Amino acid sequence: MSNSTECDTMNLVDYKPIKLPEHMIAQLLKDRYGMELIDFSELISYDDRNYLVHVTSKHDNPYVKKIDSNGYLLKIFNAEFSKNENFFDGLYSLSDHIRKSGVPTPERITNMNGNLMFLEEIPTDTNNIANSRTLQHMVILQTFLPGVVISKVPLVPSLCYEFGKLIGSMHNSLKDFHHSYFDQITTNSWSLTSVPKLNEYAVVIEDDSDRKLITDIVDAFIEEIIPAMPKFQQGQIHGDLNDLNVLVEERHSSIKQESSNESITSQKNKPDFVISGIIDFADASFSYLIFDIAIAITYMMINSKLVDAIDLSGHTLAGYLSEFHMNSAERNALHLLICSRISQSLAIGWYTYVKDPSNDYPLVTAATGWPLLHSFWKKPRDEIEKEWDFIIKSYEEH
Repeated sequence: MSNSTECDTMNLVDYKPIKLPEHMIAQLLKDRYGMELIDFSELISYDDRNYLVHVTSKHDNPYVKKIDSNGYLLKIFNAEFSKNENFFDGLYSLSDHIRKSGVPTPERITNMNGNLMFLEEIPTDTNNIANSRTLQHMVILQTFLPGVVISKVPLVPSLCYEFGKLIGSMHNSLKDFHHSYFDQITTNSWSLTSVPKLNEYAVVIEDDSDRKLITDIVDAFIEEIIPAMPKFQQGQIHGDLNDLNVLVEERHSSIKQESSNESITSQKNKPDFVISGIIDFADASFSYLIFDIAIAITYMMINSKLVDAIDLSGHTLAGYLSEFHMNSAERNALHLLICSRISQSLAIGWYTYVKDPSNDYPLVTAATGWPLLHSFWKKPRDEIEKEWDFIIKSYEEH
């Protein structure tokens, strides 16, 4: 890795595109993609604008054979990211590579000019367009994958195991992937390498015990994780495998019909939902592979309702280890990395909300996140390891 770029969440809030009214979305689709808007809805996002759009079957785009009835996702990226075209080329090259390996990912739609993406001048004030300054935002229209985010369905051990297994398989498939964008060292507030910066966000946390917990975890990260990093395996990572970036669909009836020689117990262990897609590669980088599984486990724990959070973490880890090896340094660091990711979600989330109170999305994890962080941090690490080992061995014995 050679060059270095840095993007800070503290600044990205200021570069987020304004919310577009319906007539501007309709005009954008018509002029750039030759499509007529039927309806749209905005999907949640920290830094960008994501609109699910449905269009009529009649269109003028020579590069589109048939309109997708699932609709499309119109992505308007923040002005800071939009400055680097290679950034987008790298992300979607990664997405394409993963899709070819068998994991559904979004695919870009070619616009009327034969391009997969373009820069659009968008005003910063739609109420006064004539006098408003404009910013350039990268615009991409992509397929909309069917399904719901994984946190919307019951998180059971079998589904978490399959999620972990998919991540391990994805890491294997990416061993031969390369794109020049990922040759540079990229740092952003959501990267686990940026945990030491959390103290800058923690200052706005009002509760003294919560704020101290964050600073204690940051201190432990600096003392334990940073010296261990040279021993971590490196490779291409997704970088943000949270619950909103993993889609699931109900298992088809044909899949549910198990063969007659399969045991009833085995059938019960099959999840009712299957993973149907991975989305949002904006935080992808060449980094430490353990970050992906630590982040994935974090959000399975935060969203656990039916099953104990530590149990779910063990099943997710067991799935990952069934496909990809983890060395001793990585295994020793996993507990603290999970605590660090929960800390990022809570501290950055609260800071973002204070910056923009109209956007309450960053507070999604707060209700369950704080109690989980306090309890998981206090629980002796050797007890957690024993629980994980027990679950992992239960799979190895079958």
